[in-house]
This record gives sequence, C-alpha cells and structure tokens, in this order.
Amino acid sequence: HSVRYQQYTALDSGIGAPDRSPRERAARERAYAACQEWLQNTGGRYESIAHLDDIGSRSNKHWFLLNDCTIRTDRLMTLLPLPPDCIALEELPPSECPQGVLMELLGSLQHPYIYPVLDLGFFPSDSHQYTSLVMPFNPRGSLKDLIYKSQWNEPWSRKYTRKSTCLPLSQVQRLGRQILEALLFLRERGIPSHGHLHSGNVILQNGVARLSGLENGLLGLNSRVNAVIWARSAPDIDNIDVICFGHLLFEMCAGYELTSPQPTPGHYQLDLERYPQVVDVLQMIFESPDGRYPTVEELVLCDIFRNIDLREMRGTCVPSFKHGLSSSTLSLLNAVRRRQGAILSGSYSEGSSPCTPPSTPRDRKTGCVLYV
Repeated sequence: HSVRYQQYTALDSGIGAPDRSPRERAARERAYAACQEWLQNTGGRYESIAHLDDIGSRSNKHWFLLNDCTIRTDRLMTLLPLPPDCIALEELPPSECPQGVLMELLGSLQHPYIYPVLDLGFFPSDSHQYTSLVMPFNPRGSLKDLIYKSQWNEPWSRKYTRKSTCLPLSQVQRLGRQILEALLFLRERGIPSHGHLHSGNVILQNGVARLSGLENGLLGLNSRVNAVIWARSAPDIDNIDVICFGHLLFEMCAGYELTSPQPTPGHYQLDLERYPQVVDVLQMIFESPDGRYPTVEELVLCDIFRNIDLREMRGTCVPSFKHGLSSSTLSLLNAVRRRQGAILSGSYSEGSSPCTPPSTPRDRKTGCVLYV
C-alpha cells in the first residue's frame, strides 16, 4: 500500500497493546475475528489494512481500514454489536432482509452535505449480532478533529485533551449553514430526528461539512450526545437536532464542548465575546421568551447563515425518493417514529432507545464529557 500507511505495515488487532485492560483486549480480539469473518463473506472484495485505535468514544465500536479491491480504493469500516432491541431487526418481518431495507434508505440519501454509507451488513459471530458499515476513507477526519487540530487516527482518549482553538467566523458560518442544509434535507425526506448530531459526526471532505451517523437512530443505538441536553428537561423530540446544533455551534466558537444544558451569561461574556452573531443564534435557540425552540428553517434565515454561497449545491440534482421507497423501508421509518414517540410518553424503556438520556460518559483519565 502507499507510503501513508507505513505505520500499518502489519495488520494489528490491538490485542497486545500494553495500555489496554484484559477486558478491552478481549473485546478487540472478538471484533478482529468478526471482521475477518465478515471479510471472508464478501468474497474477497475487501482487504484488511489495519485494526485502528479507538478513534471514537463508543466503547463497543471498532474501526478498520480496508482496501476495496474492486476499485483499489481505501475504505473505513466500523463494526459494533447491535442492541438487543435493534429496530431494523425487531420491527421488520422475518421475510424482509434488514440489510437490503437499510441500504435502500441510506443509499437514497444522496446529498452534498450527507456522508454516504457504501456497504452494510448484519451477521452473527460468537454470542453477538454485529453490524458493519463501510464508508469512504477521509484522511481529514471530523469537525472535532479540526477544532482540536487532531489527526483522525489518534485514540479518542488522547486527541481531544489538548488545548483547542476556536474557528474563524467565516468558517463557522459556512460549516454551520452546510449542517443546517443537511438537516433540512433529512426533514424534507421524512427522516426522523438525527439525534446523534455532534462535531464527531460531521465529516470534513475538501473543506465541506458532511453529516454522518444517520444509521444510529435506524438501528436503535443509544445516543450519548444528549446526556447533557437532557439534564435540563425532556425536550420534544423534534427539537433535539436544533438543541444539538446549538451545542455544536458553541463548540466551534469556544473551542470546547458545552457541559451544561445551555450557555450561561459567563459563556457569552468570556468565550463568545468575539462572536456577537453567534450569541444571537444561541439565545434564539436556548432563551426564547415564549420557550419555543426555532425550527431549522428559521435558523437558516438568520443573518449569520443567510447569504452563504452553497457552491456544492450548484447543478446538483437531489433525488426525490419519498414516494419511491419500498413499503418495508417506509415501515422502518414509521417504526423509528413510534419508538421516539414512546420515549416522549415514557412508555418505552430508557435502556435502549435512540434518544434516551443516559448518564453522561466521561473519559476515565481526563474527566471530559464524551460524545459518540
């Protein structure tokens, strides 16, 4: 492989890393074996390059660097065990193929500000039911990597502990508008709330923000991103993405994650004094006199985002698939909506819902709040 992968000359399962506990090494060993099993089932399409470090905060998620042998292009694969009440497996009839239904949906979400999922699989291994997702490999990493000036392949426990720098206003405006456009696209297509919006799920590709993590809610994965947000109250599910966008906007300008449900006067005075337009947006989100959260459409019309040049949208033909999805795919979307509605009514267990407020995860060493 090319010289940029010299540090991965041997495929490393990470089993022998001295800083891992026996439990962590065992989990990586199981994931490594599951990855090899999945690769065999693809008929040789993919070739392993490396079992990466834990570049994200979800403890049971694993990352692999692959090469797509059909076009000789590098890919990033994620592998994780599914929750026992995975929506795609629980709600679809046995006659339906969850892989086909999800790929129909995810493959239809073609947009300049949405990061694509190229391949997806479900397979049992040992005592776990795993899902694997293949995405384009992007050496620029995420928006969080940009904020903290980190390398994409550094371990999560180390790369976000260094002092970060805030982004210039022009970049905050452009990236913020692109993220809002992605949310608008999902709303227009009838996709339930993303629920996992944070800087680690915004991939930067050629300087463009592309929203990822769409599969999380469809699979029924817990969303740790809402841990701080839910400490305030149980907001309407329709406002989750707007609230998360407010937290993301704060992080881009302050250079660190907001660990309270909303900014305080001290935050505005000490961390955001150079961003008066951003303060206006945050107050619009968190301090509306009537207690109403703005819609994504209203945020787009704010002065700070209104006149941004969306050059990636020029000449782009966004497919209209709302009436072309199969009945099974539409049923899956309805099941996700019902699950989220059950959360609001309190009739669903808090242990497995996609927008459940779990305890705030923190890094063992730094105490920093972790996002997934």
